[in-house]
Amino acid sequence: MTRKKNELIRSSVHYFGTSLGGGFFGRYKAEKFYERGSGELWLTNNALYFRRFLTMDKFAFKIPINAITDISSGHAIAGKISLPPILKIHWEKDDETLVSGFSIPRKVAELSQWQLKLTKVMKAKLK
Repeated sequence: MTRKKNELIRSSVHYFGTSLGGGFFGRYKAEKFYERGSGELWLTNNALYFRRFLTMDKFAFKIPINAITDISSGHAIAGKISLPPILKIHWEKDDETLVSGFSIPRKVAELSQWQLKLTKVMKAKLK
């Protein structure tokens, strides 16, 4: 998996889904946010992108950096539980608070790198 010039970080991840308001059962079903599975997650200075493996879509979905309100981690999201920690991206779209969850299997240290890079990009956008 090669990184492109404008990417800050890229990882193979498992997407657990997006929940409404961060609740355990309230899954967000609009667009392609309903489709769980393995894929690639990458970050640029403008957005966070996720593309599922084995699909024809160029981008399954995009979360603009300006829409991200918080970053956290845990072991449950959108009706699923995981032993590896889940990176939770809190963001807003159309006046709804959403939380998308991604885990980086067998690479707990990489989760910290993601949190640091996302925090840095979010702070740069606030300036």
